[in-house]
Order: sequence, then C-alpha cells, then structure tokens
Amino acid sequence: MRCAAAIVGAAEPRLTAHRRNFTLAFARSGRVLSPSVTTMPGDSERTSKLPDWEFTPQWQERWTEWMKPGGHGALADVRNERLAWTPLAGPLAECRVALLTTGGVHLRAQEPFDVMKPDGDWSYREIPSDTPPEALTITHTHYNHLDADRDVNCMFPIERLAELRDEGVIGAVAPTFFGLMGWVPDPRSTLRDTVPAIVARAKAEAVDIAFLTPG
Repeated sequence: MRCAAAIVGAAEPRLTAHRRNFTLAFARSGRVLSPSVTTMPGDSERTSKLPDWEFTPQWQERWTEWMKPGGHGALADVRNERLAWTPLAGPLAECRVALLTTGGVHLRAQEPFDVMKPDGDWSYREIPSDTPPEALTITHTHYNHLDADRDVNCMFPIERLAELRDEGVIGAVAPTFFGLMGWVPDPRSTLRDTVPAIVARAKAEAVDIAFLTPG
C-alpha cells in the first residue's frame, strides 16, 4: 500500500473497564436481552419490538464468568510498542480506499461470527464493495447495533464511501471490504492470523487507505 490511515478507539482500555462494570451490574439486574443486541439504559422502548429471550441465572453466570479477569478466554492487554504511522503518499482524490469494521458486519449469505466462542472469533469476512446494504447483516453481542440494523451505513458506510468516490473526494474504492467481530479477548490471535491476511489482500488490490470503524 502506498499510503495508509486508520481510525481507532484510543480510549478502548477505559471503555473496556466501563463495559465490564456495566455488564456485571446488568447481569445482576436480571433484565431481558435480545439475542441480536446488547441493551443500554433507555433502550427498553426501542428494543421491545425485537424477539427477546430471558436472561436466566445460567446466562447471568456465563456473563459474569466472561467478564471477570481470566474469563471469556482471558482478557489480554496488548499494546503497540511503536506507532505504525504511514503518511499519505499522494492526494486523497487519487487514493483507493478500503473499508473494514470490527462491528460484526457480514453478508447474509456468509457464515455468522461465532459470538459464543469463549476466546472470541477472530475470523474475517470479505465483502464486495458493490454489495447493497440489504444484503448485509450484523452478528455481534457486545454493543447495541439496533441503529446499524436499520441503516448499516452508520457502522459500515459502504454507500457513503461510494458517494465520496462519485464526488471525486477519493479516487476509488477497493474491490473488497472486510468485516470482523471485535470482541476478541486476546487480540494476539487477530494480529497473528487475521491482520496479515487482510493486509495481503489489500496490497494485492493496490489499496492506499484502510478506513476502520470499530464496533
């Protein structure tokens, strides 16, 4: 790739701690969860139309086990030793852009991510960049994706990127985009297996910029 950029969540360690505290409190409350979303305070009205399942004591025990240190495949704090910064080598209007997300987006025809795998699912899905939004779905249980279920562009801006190309803001979109499911407690598996495969494909398609949306 001649030039590369990424948008990441710099506050993720703090958010992870907050999410863990909230989930433990949530588990103790015995509230009802939908299998497709993780609800937050104030969401009960919006999620009431979705098919629900009861947050039973067995599920409470499983969530508590996942969230405690050593649970859910053992959380690992992996940090970059250096900033992998690559400046743009040319004008944005001449760059080819690829889109990737850790929001659990994939084609409806593809195998869903394994959200029940104890150590997370670090596989990825290749998504043709000309895919219509209605052919996409989301498999992720660690954020509330109700809005993205209604309009996937708010998580995976596949149509917006095409518009930027048509307006001449970017040069082109890559043939292949990528979907991942971001809940992987130990990211070393992602770094070992997933990242090299995606980078190789992006290089083969002469991608200049990788635009990441975190889930």
